[in-house]
Amino acid sequence: MNIKKYILLFFILLSTMVFGQRGDVGYFSFKVKFEKDIPVEKIEVFYLKDIRNIFNKINYRVNVSDNEFEIFGTNSFVVGQHLFSKILFSYKEEKLFKYDYDLTEKEVQNLFYLIGEFDTFPSNDSLKKEIKFSKEYPNIIISNKNENGIIWDVSKISTQTYYKMPISNELVKIKPVE
Repeated sequence: MNIKKYILLFFILLSTMVFGQRGDVGYFSFKVKFEKDIPVEKIEVFYLKDIRNIFNKINYRVNVSDNEFEIFGTNSFVVGQHLFSKILFSYKEEKLFKYDYDLTEKEVQNLFYLIGEFDTFPSNDSLKKEIKFSKEYPNIIISNKNENGIIWDVSKISTQTYYKMPISNELVKIKPVE
């Protein structure tokens, strides 16, 4: 009877190793640029909450002269998911709209999505292209291509649906560092 207890204990311990998921923590720091017609001082920065990749700490600095953000922090992630939490940039502007022969000025919210297909963000040095948003290309996907080592690909995408976007109703605002 004692041997059955040991066999049961062995399989319970084995199942925790076989069916468990490994997590890790990563540090990231990268720069995001915008075209000159999108002033960074008027942009708000958010991220979409995702249980597979959680920001422990995230902040940014604004560099007005280069029209860019430096985003930095740490994240916890499930190894192998390859889904960095989506970062969203929001820029409000006033535009004129024509309604029945009348021009009306309305507030327009422009959204720019930074989507990463990795666990933690690669360094700017390992990226082939700079991360630069424009109104023509409001979505950027960064993925790795394993060709003789890791090569990070930066793809600028116009307005289209991205199939790996998580469904979330929580948008978290990121605070700047003074």
